[in-house]
Amino acid sequence: MLNSDARERVLDAAERLFAERGYRAVTLKDIAAAIGIRHASLYHHVPGGKQELFIEVTERNLARHREGIAAAIASSPLDVRAQLKAVAAWLIAQPPMDLIRMVNSDMPAIDPHEAWRLSKMASDAMIVPLHQLLEQAQARGEI
Repeated sequence: MLNSDARERVLDAAERLFAERGYRAVTLKDIAAAIGIRHASLYHHVPGGKQELFIEVTERNLARHREGIAAAIASSPLDVRAQLKAVAAWLIAQPPMDLIRMVNSDMPAIDPHEAWRLSKMASDAMIVPLHQLLEQAQARGEI
């Protein structure tokens, strides 16, 4: 297996390429070339292939969003405007995610069960915290 530093390099390269080009346009050869290893070497360490990498980088990205949004909310005063500004500032500081392409092109290209699971993770990471924030603000009479 890849050591943790090598694995992070693979994940970073895959995440960057998937973000730039989309799942369908990226090959394992592209990812291997981006980190300077042979295609066969990459495939040996990623037996699930491109789909496995896409799923792992998407999970990592969504975990980063879940944690970042939660931290932005927690570090703000108990005020809906301040919390929304903190979340917006955190999101703006992140590399862009092409959610439209992910929904229309990337997700249909992978296993349907995995696509559903990743879609649920995306909702749990980004929509649910904002919904809860707004419900709490409504309960406090702020909105």
